[in-house]
Amino acid sequence: MAQFAGVNYTVDGREPVTAEEFGVIGAHCANTEQYDAAAVFLGRAEELGDQEAMVRLGDLYLDGLLRCTRAPLEHALEHLTYASNLGHPYAQFRIAELYRTYYRDDATAARFYQACLANPRRASHTLGRLMTSVSEQQLGSIGFYQQLRRNQARRDAVNPPPPPTYNY
Repeated sequence: MAQFAGVNYTVDGREPVTAEEFGVIGAHCANTEQYDAAAVFLGRAEELGDQEAMVRLGDLYLDGLLRCTRAPLEHALEHLTYASNLGHPYAQFRIAELYRTYYRDDATAARFYQACLANPRRASHTLGRLMTSVSEQQLGSIGFYQQLRRNQARRDAVNPPPPPTYNY
């Protein structure tokens, strides 16, 4: 029996054995705010290769709903990266968003936005259209600001700014 904190969890009256079954139990636990149980069952699903479980664990860590041994963002990125490496388009998109917003790392964010856009599974994902429009918009914005910085560097090379003056 799959048991956690004295509660038996089954799938159609039998013990779960597949990644999908552990993922379903983990998702149910998360939806009913049993986060410790969710972590156990989603973790087992992740071990068995369930990409949705990897993404769900990343989101639960990011939302601060699971106990952490280091920063929640680090835990979230670890699980999202597992899914991203297996080609999960939403994981690629989430990682891009995290690098853009938390780390302010446009180069890494752009890499993940591009991976998401190049991913053929994106089109069939529930959030495929959202990921497409946001990724394209963010890549355009990142490109625009990179061009601004290059132009400023050229201007500074031709006409360097004056050194700062200090009045004591």
